Amino acid sequence: MTTLKEIDDIINIGEMFSRKKLMEMFKISGQSGIMKTKTLNCLVLVTSESNGVYSDSGIENGTILYTGEGLVGDQQLNKNNKSIYASRETKLPMYLFSKDKDRNYIFEGKVELCDDPHQVIEKDKKGNDRLVWKFPLRIIYPENRDFHEDDRLQQVANQVARIEEEIEERIHQDVIEVKDGPLKLRKYRRTGVRQQRTSKPDYIAEEIIKSKQGIINEEAIFKQERKRLVEEGAIEQVEKMDEFFENKKENEGFDILSFKKMENGEYKEMYIEVKSTKENEGTPIDITSNEVEFAKEHIEDYYLYRIVNSKTDQRYLKIVTGEELFSNYNFIPTSFKIYSK
Repeated sequence: MTTLKEIDDIINIGEMFSRKKLMEMFKISGQSGIMKTKTLNCLVLVTSESNGVYSDSGIENGTILYTGEGLVGDQQLNKNNKSIYASRETKLPMYLFSKDKDRNYIFEGKVELCDDPHQVIEKDKKGNDRLVWKFPLRIIYPENRDFHEDDRLQQVANQVARIEEEIEERIHQDVIEVKDGPLKLRKYRRTGVRQQRTSKPDYIAEEIIKSKQGIINEEAIFKQERKRLVEEGAIEQVEKMDEFFENKKENEGFDILSFKKMENGEYKEMYIEVKSTKENEGTPIDITSNEVEFAKEHIEDYYLYRIVNSKTDQRYLKIVTGEELFSNYNFIPTSFKIYSK
């Protein structure tokens, strides 16, 4: 009998399977979007471009937002939805496939929950508003896999490397200026995607691009701030800045620790959050509740660095103070977490 280890050894990211082959390999039957196999003790998740209810499973900030099962009425946290919800505790393996219009199943990778599941309001199959579950997932990249054998991933990796080199070169050439004006950052665009993927998101490439671009943006701002402090001779502040950036955690509430020189010559901390939007300043910004609370608590020392029009040659950096953030921007909740009383 085939084991999960054997499947992991033979299945490749981006590989296509027929429905019959997929059913045989994982010992499952049926056509549900989420299928659990008791024989192998794993979940097979499928997202389909042809199904209007599930086609909104996509990418947000480098995370795959997978929609739970249930076509009519509020989705319940039971059966397979419950299995995904509890997967961080149970360590249940999950395999994500996307189904194209020709009913080919493309392996996107093994996935895991990377944040708390939440509920949003969407239309059901009958067009009525209902609550659906969204499961934030990320691809698990095997440490022992040779990604050089995957042409698509290699193309992504090569382009990301080129962008990093360009950013580094521009920093050394003093091209990037942190001010209320142009910020010369190149937006990464993927190319060379296989033809069968042109009609739907490429989860792996999009995740790499979005997460890597966010890191590149942060590093560009970090290095510019660091360069300013070095030129001012603020060695102690530079050391603190380096230590934070190298060891920061995901829930810090801000991206970069920097410092500004006061009139008395002393340095005061700056808490910088870096965000980018593809369009103009009217484009909404995604921000977590943790980031909002931190900004409120440190409003006098908080700064939002917005890279606006990031996909065009007219990109620029808008610096927003904490006070401006809460006086000039509206905060609209788009999802809620609910807990038992």
